[in-house]
Amino acid sequence: MKRKLIRDPLVVSLLTMIALYSIGFLWNLDFLHWHFHLQTSEPFQLNINASYGPFIAGIVAGFITERILKKRYDRLTA
Repeated sequence: MKRKLIRDPLVVSLLTMIALYSIGFLWNLDFLHWHFHLQTSEPFQLNINASYGPFIAGIVAGFITERILKKRYDRLTA
């Protein structure tokens, strides 16, 4: 069960981030979008703009999942 307490929140967190960034990319939503611009002429420039919303939502989803699993684990062992 301990392995599940670590693995499941991590998987939920990553899937939430991937889903939100994908939605932002597909529907071109700037607050859920991760985009970059590469300029290859002189001088070389790489501009990256990333939204932190999906990252924060993924972390929150992972914490919520961990709390739910801990409560279930404590209820089963008590």
